Amino acid sequence: MQNEVPINNEAFDFWTFLSGNGWWLLLAIALIGVFLYQKFRKK
Repeated sequence: MQNEVPINNEAFDFWTFLSGNGWWLLLAIALIGVFLYQKFRKK
């Protein structure tokens, strides 16, 4: 097999990862981001 278009292969693997546990990781990062934002926003 030749990898003439490695970018497409990497993108495919990336979306395959997102379709798996990727969304849970993004959700966790979002929740942590909101928590830190509110924490540092306090006076």
